[in-house]
Amino acid sequence: MSQIEVTPVETAELTAEPSEPEALHVHTGSRVTLEDQYGDELEVTLTADGGIDSVSPQSPVGKAVFGAAVGDLVTVLAPRGSWTARILSVS
Repeated sequence: MSQIEVTPVETAELTAEPSEPEALHVHTGSRVTLEDQYGDELEVTLTADGGIDSVSPQSPVGKAVFGAAVGDLVTVLAPRGSWTARILSVS
């Protein structure tokens, strides 16, 4: 008959890691740096209310970046015309 070794729950370790950490995707509260097609950089914070240096998820920039990840190319559908940008960083 073989023996089975049992490890108490208190000493067990979880070794699985998420395949893509949530921090890499833009969500409410994220600080996002974008680079537009002309090489200009824009840094905004995605907040529920918008405000100075921030955008709401309902704004054109907010809609374009919400859920996107670093390196993604997004299209901003602004009232005065569309423009594209690459997401450089998310924190």
